[in-house]
Amino acid sequence: RVLFRSGYDIGSVPIRLGFGYQIDKENSVMGGYLFQFSEPPYAKYSVYENRVWEQYMNIQDFKENGKLQFRSRFEQRTITSSSGVGLRVRQQIKYSYPMDKKWGFAISEEAFVNCNTVSWGPVEGFDQNRFFIGPYVQLNQDVKVEVGYQNVFVNKDLVDDQMSHIMAINLYYNVPD
Repeated sequence: RVLFRSGYDIGSVPIRLGFGYQIDKENSVMGGYLFQFSEPPYAKYSVYENRVWEQYMNIQDFKENGKLQFRSRFEQRTITSSSGVGLRVRQQIKYSYPMDKKWGFAISEEAFVNCNTVSWGPVEGFDQNRFFIGPYVQLNQDVKVEVGYQNVFVNKDLVDDQMSHIMAINLYYNVPD
């Protein structure tokens, strides 16, 4: 567990890698793998999760009026301490508005729904919701950084629901052609 002197801690560390194909200017598909280590209160006990995922994304570019992004992701989740595969669908809508060539503003909403119930935790139905809002900086043609507020609501089945207020830092890197 990483604990900062201010009393805040990091209880979940995800590492995601994905590869994709740009179908045309607006549509892309991607697949990948995520490894995540979680500690309470983000998990009942220390957990190592392996997640394979596939996604489809559509981006509508309105030029100086911003971009609207729709992302659908399907995940197959396992943990090392138990059996069973949890299936989950995530749907995100995101709007990015450029204030100039370098700076902009982003807002997104993402809902998670479990497709099945698994003995190690996920229960079929609504799982969680993530809302993000904050500025971004386009460092160059291939690198963008968003820094902002993220609200995460997690629907818990056997214990109280959880709401987290997070300072999120999102780094996006496009591999040049």
